[in-house]
Amino acid sequence: MRVFLGITGASGAPYAARLVQALAASDCEVGLCISRAGYEVLATELYRDVSLPQDEIAQRLIGDADGITVYSERDWKSPYASGSAKVDAYVICPCSMGTLGTIASGAMS
Repeated sequence: MRVFLGITGASGAPYAARLVQALAASDCEVGLCISRAGYEVLATELYRDVSLPQDEIAQRLIGDADGITVYSERDWKSPYASGSAKVDAYVICPCSMGTLGTIASGAMS
């Protein structure tokens, strides 16, 4: 199964961390994208250290899981950036109502 996981700046980083663990345990191919605000929330809610660099936050989140690739939020060449990408599921976790509304309306920020 091929899954894209977007982590936003909404509160709820433990949910995202648990989802990453579950997807890794199920041998899914995961494309992971963390927004700038998402990194801040992960650093605050999971690691209690806002000074952590983004690459360290991502590495702590993923651990030694195989099959998870981290993409920049500005990586327009990632295999998940296209609407025609062959993906089984897209998940945004955590997801604020603002993000949900933006996605549902097709708006771009």
